Amino acid sequence: MADDTSLLAEIEARYEAARDHASRWREEAREAFRFYAGEQWDDADVAKMEEQQRPVVTFNRVMRLVNAVIGHEANNRAEVRYVPRTLGDARVNELLTSASAYFRDACDAEFEESDAFRDMIVSGMGWTNDRLSDTSNPDYDLIEERVDPLEMLWDPSSQKPNLADARYLFRRKRYAEKEIKAIWPDFTGPFGGGFDDDIDDEGEPVDRSPRSSYRGDGDSRDIRPDILVLEYQYKEREAYYVVSQPGVAETVEIAADDLNEELRDRLKERGIPFVMKRRTVARRCFVIGRTIVQGPDVVCPHDFTYHCMTGFRDREHHHWFGIVRMLKDPQRWSNKWLAQIMHILNSNAKGGLMAEESAVADRHEFEASWADPAAVTWFADGALKNNMVQPKPPPTWPAGVERLLQYANASFNDVSGVNQELLGLADREQPGVLEWQRKQSAVTLLAPLFDSLRRFRKMQGRCWLYMMQRYVSDGRIIRITQDNGQVAGVPFGGSPETQAPLPPQWKLPETADYDVIVDQAATAPNQKEQTWAVLSQLFPLLGNILPPQMMMLAVEYSPLPESFVAKLKEMQKQLESQGPPPNPGMVQMQAQMQAQQAELQMRRQEAEAQMQLDRARAQNDMEIQRQKLQAQIELDRQRAQSEAMLSAEKLAQEAHTAEQRQALEAEAQGLKLELASAAADGRGPITRLFEGLSERQDQALAALAESNMRSSSALAAGLADLARALMADNELVRDPRTGRAIGTRRVARSA
Repeated sequence: MADDTSLLAEIEARYEAARDHASRWREEAREAFRFYAGEQWDDADVAKMEEQQRPVVTFNRVMRLVNAVIGHEANNRAEVRYVPRTLGDARVNELLTSASAYFRDACDAEFEESDAFRDMIVSGMGWTNDRLSDTSNPDYDLIEERVDPLEMLWDPSSQKPNLADARYLFRRKRYAEKEIKAIWPDFTGPFGGGFDDDIDDEGEPVDRSPRSSYRGDGDSRDIRPDILVLEYQYKEREAYYVVSQPGVAETVEIAADDLNEELRDRLKERGIPFVMKRRTVARRCFVIGRTIVQGPDVVCPHDFTYHCMTGFRDREHHHWFGIVRMLKDPQRWSNKWLAQIMHILNSNAKGGLMAEESAVADRHEFEASWADPAAVTWFADGALKNNMVQPKPPPTWPAGVERLLQYANASFNDVSGVNQELLGLADREQPGVLEWQRKQSAVTLLAPLFDSLRRFRKMQGRCWLYMMQRYVSDGRIIRITQDNGQVAGVPFGGSPETQAPLPPQWKLPETADYDVIVDQAATAPNQKEQTWAVLSQLFPLLGNILPPQMMMLAVEYSPLPESFVAKLKEMQKQLESQGPPPNPGMVQMQAQMQAQQAELQMRRQEAEAQMQLDRARAQNDMEIQRQKLQAQIELDRQRAQSEAMLSAEKLAQEAHTAEQRQALEAEAQGLKLELASAAADGRGPITRLFEGLSERQDQALAALAESNMRSSSALAAGLADLARALMADNELVRDPRTGRAIGTRRVARSA
């Protein structure tokens, strides 16, 4: 980087070149601003006409045409949006776009740009400056302000629109000594000399006399003129090194001064690759007199903080001009022809008289009375009779002088390209679509001016992007208007929706790889009217389909006042919070749906009850079958047991009977033997005894058989009762409260 001496030499050489190059343009720009303000006569012409007592008339048609173009820009203002190249950076993009809108609104950037656009239309160049200000906020505010074009000087070799290829530029601005001491407190002088020219920005001589800095009679007020401060911004090529980090895909950029030869040798020894590259960096410095009081420093490395919008190109002189240059000759000739016609009419308003000397008695009295229409003019006797007094013949009216005036007035629209539709003065009946198309035709002729404005916004948007990333502190609260119209305070560095912290790469230089898109702003009146005209044609077709939210979105594009639209949105939010009013059709539909739901619910409950009943019946039947099976098994078991007991008892009785019978038979046989032996002695009593014994034996056997019969009958009756008990019917038992089945009980069959 060059030292102050070499830098001052460079500034001096470039300043002289830029001043000489811009001198012609500055003179023409002053004249253009005077024309726009109505000062359209040269001093020499004014002096000559006043000497001839001719009227100096000015009908300013230039301002009307220039204001028409300026008004078209004001009605179609655009805003800068930052659109990311990848979808992953959408949150960062939304934050930067919202922050840019916040800072632009805070400094009234749109009005400053319109003011600079007016300068461009008039003189051919309009300037703005982007800067940081801590006047009202210690965290810095981004400011965009219009700069007087006559304060600027630029690179004479620049050829591209908006001076996009300029290598340097200057701004000449004057400050009071108190302001300089407040801004640069370490600077004590000298204040004069250097670049303070003999001609100031207004074209008036600057008094350098020492007596201008002194006022007598004890008045110690500072009446010295303001001090010139020269701001110099320039671009230079600087070298830097790109060093690869081992094991990491990222690279590191190091300034050439920081990477000396020793460090380069160490990198080579370690095998770390590096390469030298060059880039363009924008710097600035401030000069007072011949002293650099600040800088060089960098505010925005890739561009100047001063941005220019240029008009039409004058290739011969490498200058830029606006519409006023084309309107100068029509305006001059319109004024001159109108003044000439008025002079002719004034000169021949009353005409003159031709009179003989003897026609009047007193010549002076005659001239005075002739000029007074209420006075009586006296002639000599016979003067009127003898035609001694006759009027002068009127001069011949120049042929075509009024057509020259008409031609000059008609040339305004022809040379500027601004038609009657753009002026709003079309007096013919024509459809609105046709009038809009003719307005667009006029805008097409002025397209280079609006194309320059679009390029200006893109250049300014890139500079703002860097300044927001570099100078705006994290966590600063900015006000953002969300999509629902609500204004919320969001910390800078947080998402507009969730206010969650964004990833740290939003401040990295790589994040600045954005496409800057200039989009039509929703607040532009002309754009709103066009959108509303299209929506008005669609409302009859979509009125019954669009939801209320879409209708409120359409109201934003209506020509209604913003306060009224805001109240409508607020009422809509209240209605949404309270719920929409019942619609008869919807109420009927809801009633039908509720009835159907009730019917379905009833059917479902019936089906569930039937299923429960069927399930209970199935369970009951299964329980009955199980109990019957168990009873049958128990009956068969008891029957088998009874039969076995009966068989065993029967066998026991039969065995007992057989034993008794055998005993009786044995006893009888013994008696028979005894009787037989006794019969030999006497048979009568013995026979009777034997017969009695046989009868007792028969009775005992009969009693035994009857006892066996009664036992068998009692056992059979018990088995029958058991069988009836086991084979009894089962009855379902239910809970008296719920009606659900809780068990079964046996019911005896009726005989």
